[in-house]
Amino acid sequence: MKNIKSKKIKTAVSLINRYLLVAIVLFLLAIPFYIWAYMIETQEEKTPVGFTEQVASGTLTSGEYAELKVTEVPSVFAEYDSSKTSDKYYFVWSDNYLVIAFLDYDTYEKLNQEDIRENPITIRGITKETPNDVIELAISGYNEMVGEEFLTTTNYQSYLSTLYIDTTADLYNSTLQVFFGVLFTVLGIIFLTMFIAYRKKFKKMWKHYSEREWDRISKELESDEVKVYKKSRLYLTEHYIVGLNHGLTVVPYEDLAWVYPYQLKQYGITTSRSLVLWTKKRERYTVASLEGIMKSKAMMEEVIDFIVSKNPSLLVGFNDENRKRAKDLYQIR
Repeated sequence: MKNIKSKKIKTAVSLINRYLLVAIVLFLLAIPFYIWAYMIETQEEKTPVGFTEQVASGTLTSGEYAELKVTEVPSVFAEYDSSKTSDKYYFVWSDNYLVIAFLDYDTYEKLNQEDIRENPITIRGITKETPNDVIELAISGYNEMVGEEFLTTTNYQSYLSTLYIDTTADLYNSTLQVFFGVLFTVLGIIFLTMFIAYRKKFKKMWKHYSEREWDRISKELESDEVKVYKKSRLYLTEHYIVGLNHGLTVVPYEDLAWVYPYQLKQYGITTSRSLVLWTKKRERYTVASLEGIMKSKAMMEEVIDFIVSKNPSLLVGFNDENRKRAKDLYQIR
């Protein structure tokens, strides 16, 4: 492809190369997120603070890594999912302190031991502010447990902390970093795949014609008489139809056997149109992809009229009659 003489074709090559450039940029953007995720996952574990000690001293805040010695089997009082294995809110006893904890099922099972009073188990998690709806459920659950209307919103903070410990929260959560890393990687792979596909298509078409024929094609492309449709990157020269969207397509009018517009619909609405070309050698090409409805339809009609003026014998339109004739005349199926 070193002997490209047409500026229009050179532009098409540069547009294809942009897909590679975008892919490289996306891969480079993914790297810092993977490094960030690795640093989060491999950092040294923090020393947890004592939940009850910090509550008693009034120094506990939301978002701290804390530990709690559990001395009684937890009692569930609130859940968002009735599944046995779902995460739930529990009353947890730590000696003489009653604490709210949001436990995953595995942690609950670990604490559900008959001898837990003699052999306390320490859990760790992140401190969080207790939501108002959970506070209301805690008040209701506690009063039901003691058998009287003892706990109220007024005296709640005198008996229970407004903070709870969440064992489901990950102290070193790199999910967001991994998500963006994977996102940029997937997008990079998509653009790289598009680059490979379009470049392969370009090379295949380039080998289709001799250097002498390319000289003729280039000369016609740069002629003032060429019909140009910039938005669809379609060029109609004296002897060729040239499509430069997503690669390179060059077909002599005299080689065409069948041409028809193709429209893409979503929810019953036409979102784009393109032109399908079949050659007498059963080669199929798609050119002139254009979004929109009315403008693209008018353009397609104009292009088809011009092609027909260059080759009056070709089949025009997609219908049963032309499908049969294309099969009978050219073995196009």
